[in-house]
Amino acid sequence: MAWTLTITGVPELIDTLNRLPDAVAGEILLAALADAGIPMRDRMRELAPRGPRAPHMADSITIVPSKSDAVSAEVLLGPTKEFFYARFWEFGWKYHDAKPFMRPGYDEMADAVVERLGRELWERISAAGSRKVSGP
Repeated sequence: MAWTLTITGVPELIDTLNRLPDAVAGEILLAALADAGIPMRDRMRELAPRGPRAPHMADSITIVPSKSDAVSAEVLLGPTKEFFYARFWEFGWKYHDAKPFMRPGYDEMADAVVERLGRELWERISAAGSRKVSGP
């Protein structure tokens, strides 16, 4: 039995592939990375200490866009500067044993973040590709 495969839309596909770096660059990549980090942020908040009074260190854990360019992006995930002493909770010091919450949150959620980042990027790439590619 012979199989025949016909591919249509090759010029449009090539155009879409050529546009992909722009589709995932800069602000789009940064937004996808920030969205992907939400499960990790939430887990770190669950593990972080809470005192008897607000504000709580747990509530200060945020995702802040840091920088991006055409091929990379960076977000900062952790307590705000107001809770500079979070490092002492995480690593301990001579008067206080370590009670880590950042590293365990990272370890537990790293795979989920990578998976979610893939989905976020795929959605944005698909959206960028479908803008110009037309059907038969």
